[in-house]
Amino acid sequence: MFCPSCGAQIPNGAHFCPQCGANVGDATASPPPQAAQPAPASSAQPQPIPVAVAAPEKKKHPVRRFLMWALAFIVAVIGLAMWATGDLVQVADDHLAALRSGDVDGAYALTSKAFRSTTPLATYRQFLVAYPILTTHENFEHGERAFENGTGYVKGTLNGGPNGVASVEFQMVKEGDVWRIQGFELK
Repeated sequence: MFCPSCGAQIPNGAHFCPQCGANVGDATASPPPQAAQPAPASSAQPQPIPVAVAAPEKKKHPVRRFLMWALAFIVAVIGLAMWATGDLVQVADDHLAALRSGDVDGAYALTSKAFRSTTPLATYRQFLVAYPILTTHENFEHGERAFENGTGYVKGTLNGGPNGVASVEFQMVKEGDVWRIQGFELK
């Protein structure tokens, strides 16, 4: 007698296959399983049998992970610095936009009390005539910026217009909760 599940020979009277443990019941002698006959050849192409292949386990690279975290940290620090100094840059941008649009009084209002006490509006206007790039520039490219204990600065480049390019540094002071221009220097 042979097991119908695995084809192993089973002793007569056995109820379970000693090889695979399949229940064979009260089967008496049964013929051995037939060998599979080859199928007749056909003109059709044989179909490939898909084989499941386990994907190789990805190795974790601790150096790569460290570099990714370091890069994320650096980006976060730079983002925080840009956000923290954004008010400084905004005052410089507003001042230059007022000058570019011809609003000298508006630009002068963005300066500090100390600046206005030492530089009257008439003197400020003369300075603007002496340095026309302040009123004719096409754009201001921000560069370095920082603040500490209520003072700060913004450095950048004034570009364009008939007067070329000039470097400028705005010195800032905080009056209450508002940044004001304490002075600026063209280079």
